[in-house]
Amino acid sequence: MRDVEFLPQWYPAMHRRKFAVFVQAGASLVIVVLLATALFAREWNVHCQREFVAQLDQQIHRTNQQLKKLDTVLAFEKQLREKERGIHQLGMDVGAARVVNSLESSMTPKTALTGLSVETEDQAPVVAGQPASGIPAGHWLNIRLQGVAPTDIEVAILLDRLSRLKFFENVEMSYIRDRLEAGHAMRDFEVRFKVNLNASEGATASAEDGT
Repeated sequence: MRDVEFLPQWYPAMHRRKFAVFVQAGASLVIVVLLATALFAREWNVHCQREFVAQLDQQIHRTNQQLKKLDTVLAFEKQLREKERGIHQLGMDVGAARVVNSLESSMTPKTALTGLSVETEDQAPVVAGQPASGIPAGHWLNIRLQGVAPTDIEVAILLDRLSRLKFFENVEMSYIRDRLEAGHAMRDFEVRFKVNLNASEGATASAEDGT
């Protein structure tokens, strides 16, 4: 007995076309997903590279700031050495190296000196009828140094350490004020003190007599 086909002849062809369209749509969707994934991966790679470049820029900026601070410290050390040579050229046996080393050891790591001024002073003996200055007669060095520090604490530490040194006398703060350094708030200060040349000469003579 022959089976009777109730489906029209065009139905299988239409069914095949629908299947082909479905396969094509699926393939197109896969291609779109792959393209979107590749685009996202590219954008993420660009973003990572930009972040890396930004980090490098920050590191370079910090390095430049550190180099500027190092240049400032080196310039100040050079200035100290020049002052030391100048003192020796004047024939002042005041232990200039001792003064320089004491200044360097009194500073905290975050403190940087920006200037140093050294002047000689001859204090005359007190004459009857004239008011006393409070400074013994003889030869003195008047030292004035300027510097910067991040807070008042570092300045106070420096002032306390200088005051504890026996050969530094009349240690006092001239001023302390705000200062903007490379976008950072700093404290700008000046300290003054004296060095008794007569005491230095006496200590030197005592040492020579002892030998």
